[in-house]
Amino acid sequence: MEIKDFANLIEHLPTEVNSFRIHKKNWKVEAQCNIVEKIFGVEEYIQISRKEIRSEVNNINLFIIKTLMWGYPTKGRGKNIDNLLTDESFEKLSKLLLKYKAIGNIQFDVLVNDFKNNKIKGLGISTLSKFLYFLEIKVEDNPCVILDDRLINIINNSNFEDIYSLKGIKREYTLKSRKSQISYLDFLQSLNEIAEKLNVKSEKIEMFLFFFGKNLY
Repeated sequence: MEIKDFANLIEHLPTEVNSFRIHKKNWKVEAQCNIVEKIFGVEEYIQISRKEIRSEVNNINLFIIKTLMWGYPTKGRGKNIDNLLTDESFEKLSKLLLKYKAIGNIQFDVLVNDFKNNKIKGLGISTLSKFLYFLEIKVEDNPCVILDDRLINIINNSNFEDIYSLKGIKREYTLKSRKSQISYLDFLQSLNEIAEKLNVKSEKIEMFLFFFGKNLY
């Protein structure tokens, strides 16, 4: 089975309107609470789409919070979001994302070194890839797409021949320059290659795998 077998479905996936409902009760935070309050206003819940997040790229603070809300509607497990929202982490993250936004197309080694040297608590490949995707950053000419635990699980357990070379991918090695391990760059190159063959954006391949990858064998 190949991803290209579902080309017609993939072509018509509505990526821009893909949205999640976020309830205010789940987003009680100490740090950056003013931004969170501004987003909700008087509403008890809001709906955030991919399109809306992209509209906030020139307001980095709102962009970060809305990306986190979309990616983790219930604020996720553990303390990762709270750790990211501390003043120190939030400032580091803002500066890093503004740097990438200004460059647009970065080398993978730069991404690896920045991730290693900045040591932003709570930031992993799942969250970083969301920011890179919504900022429309490229890594060595490959458009960034989201790589989270669900995608990793699907890749490692699917029967799609197109992504067989990615089997064995592990979250802890995706942002390391080890030729013996499958990296985030390898993931981007594979999805971009498939997308080019189907004449679609690679985000549609990511969305297809996320929503259908577990149920097609």
